[in-house]
Amino acid sequence: MKRNLFFWMAAACVGAACAAGPRDPFWPIGFDPNPPKPKPVEKPVVQAPAPKPAAPKPEPPKKVKEVTAAEWKAAEARIHPNGIFGSSGKFRVMIDGKIYPAGSGYSLTNGDVRFEWTLGVSEKRKLELERKKAERLAR
Repeated sequence: MKRNLFFWMAAACVGAACAAGPRDPFWPIGFDPNPPKPKPVEKPVVQAPAPKPAAPKPEPPKKVKEVTAAEWKAAEARIHPNGIFGSSGKFRVMIDGKIYPAGSGYSLTNGDVRFEWTLGVSEKRKLELERKKAERLAR
């Protein structure tokens, strides 16, 4: 009878071990190959961001004083051609040691105003200045 009891106890232990499934001998002690599933995490409630303050309005640009005809004349008086040479249609003008072909641009700063002209030469070899643009420089 002891034998039968021992047999049934051994059979119950082997059955329980087989029901648990095979154990890998390389698993650490207490390792569970089927861990419990994690509980679902509730998503936090996202609050709407606070409205951004309105950007300050840019200051209106300061009114720039117009360039007068007297300022144009004063700037043109500072231009002294050193020479005009070439043939008709291919004139070149030398101003302050630099050579400019007829039709090119020339600029000069007089006071706080930058002036721009297009250079031209008449048939009598006289310098002609065509006014393009004048702008006041920021101080």
